[in-house]
Amino acid sequence: MKRVRDSALALWCDPWRRGWTIVLLLSVLGFSGWLLSQRVLVVEIEPGAATDLKLYLDLGRGFNEADAKYLLVAPGADRARCLVPRRTFALRLDLPSRAGRAITVRSVAVQGLLGGDCRPWTGASTANQIGAAGGPLPLVCRVASEADDPWLLLDGPARSQRPSIGDLLVVAGAALVLLAAAWLLAGGTRSTSALPPPSTRLPWVLLAWVGLIAISTWLAVGSLPGNQTDEPSHVAAALYYAEPGRWFPPDFSSPAVTATILNIYGHSYLFDGDLAYLVLGKAVLLLGWTGLDAVTALRLANLVLFIGAAAASARLLGGMAWLLLALGFMPQVWYVAGYVNGDACGLAVGLVATGLAARVWRAEGCGDLVRWVLPAIAALVVLALCKTNYVVVAGLVSAVVAARLWWQRMVLGRLLLPLLAGVLLLPLAAVGGRMLATQACNGWEAGMRMAVTKEAHAEDGWKPSQRGRPVLVAGRTAGPERPLARFAFDPAWYLDSFRSLVGVYGPMVFFHPALHYLGMWGGLAALLGLMVVGAGQVGGWRRAGTLVFVLASIAGLVVAQSLGYTWTYDYQALGRYLFPGIPLVLLAGVLLCPRVPTAGAFWLLWMATLPVAWWCAGVASAVVPRS
Repeated sequence: MKRVRDSALALWCDPWRRGWTIVLLLSVLGFSGWLLSQRVLVVEIEPGAATDLKLYLDLGRGFNEADAKYLLVAPGADRARCLVPRRTFALRLDLPSRAGRAITVRSVAVQGLLGGDCRPWTGASTANQIGAAGGPLPLVCRVASEADDPWLLLDGPARSQRPSIGDLLVVAGAALVLLAAAWLLAGGTRSTSALPPPSTRLPWVLLAWVGLIAISTWLAVGSLPGNQTDEPSHVAAALYYAEPGRWFPPDFSSPAVTATILNIYGHSYLFDGDLAYLVLGKAVLLLGWTGLDAVTALRLANLVLFIGAAAASARLLGGMAWLLLALGFMPQVWYVAGYVNGDACGLAVGLVATGLAARVWRAEGCGDLVRWVLPAIAALVVLALCKTNYVVVAGLVSAVVAARLWWQRMVLGRLLLPLLAGVLLLPLAAVGGRMLATQACNGWEAGMRMAVTKEAHAEDGWKPSQRGRPVLVAGRTAGPERPLARFAFDPAWYLDSFRSLVGVYGPMVFFHPALHYLGMWGGLAALLGLMVVGAGQVGGWRRAGTLVFVLASIAGLVVAQSLGYTWTYDYQALGRYLFPGIPLVLLAGVLLCPRVPTAGAFWLLWMATLPVAWWCAGVASAVVPRS
């Protein structure tokens, strides 16, 4: 008890920690009020009838886009859930505008956050362009020919009951989580080594990060699906794994897979074998009790995963956490973390793997090495199963860890070979196992089934047989061609890539002002310059020159990899394909730049706060729909 009292006094007497505690306690109150105002809406439909319903809520100001939600149902499932405010006066369910399609709406009900008895939505129903005049549920809705706005309206108002015991338990649990976060942030009675040195530990720096997290959460909860690049296709792939019992690669020709093809290319992200969709799909099952709709649950799971990985990486990096703080201010990073995609998971695992590699690099003694090498092997295995453009991160981190083990071979003795085998071979074995599982689930003809499915479901002009082939020089093969020179020597490709590395939003149509891009590129150049100066102060011009060579090699490798995807797969020039460079720059800093000039880091972090103001003022308001 005395230890708890002393820790509480230390927490309150420190102005820095006291401020954080007050902020988190206020967050508890705000979050509690929001939870108590919510109820779970359950919409039950005929299994397999629809996967893309849109729900409009009348909260007293009529139906509008700001109060709309998407109800996405996993293939084969029969119901969707979403949170709605207690004061919801009417519902309107918009159906897909596909003539002749029939959807049976079995029931609509509300219940508490932790389940319990469902109370049927008792309002009368009216219909438009769905071949039904309304009436009690269940109701068969068949989209009329030439329908342009089919919907089913359920009047209210819904009279919600008082907060239940379950709601209060949810609030209490949220309070405990936030109080635990305050305790960890304060570090108990010890100093927090994950933060920069005291000279750079400025309140506004971390508050800027909190601002970025808040904005990403706002976007995750408020923006509609379809406002972000390819998000419906990513959501469909994750929802495939939201069904219990689905753990292995799918049959590429099965109806459940073809139902996830929502783009003109006939491509499903399930073809890629990315572990992110399995993780996000199972997260939806875990978050099912919250009543969140599938899209919001997937987005929040993606964001929480990234925030946790960034915090863990900062803790592991120790004194080099300032570098992660600086790199993490790029708004595109947090924007990608706030919607469903396959990039945030790979970046998150890459940051953790880099932090573990830093611990291995600093480890001394056999016990310390083994303590950090084993989790590093686990992180490398997971990273190898993530999006393919993070394979380069897994390869270089494996090389660094293996080099450190070799240099400590006299200390490790007989443990050297097993640890080296784990670092170098287990990630390859994981990739090989995934390939074998994919072939086995597809009758050992996965490539052919994938090609047939793409050809059958792609729109005209985008079928594999109609698209250009990647060639080095035009004119070498018959038919349409995609020569490398078209992209490698096109300035627009590089401009689009590096501009979207900083921040381009929505369906790649919302931009920062040109001056801000120049400022951010200048800030990144200053960051790299500070690293070189710090390396020179420690090891002279040789180490500084080595760091310049390593940074140039990382830039060339990451750009060449992204260019290769554009050439071979016809991908867009997107900055998120350059994200593997972030953990690699962190790794270079760990190896060659143990410290930097403090004043330079101070001003760099000050410059890095600029994206927060720009993002708050313009981009977020354009992406999040308003009434």
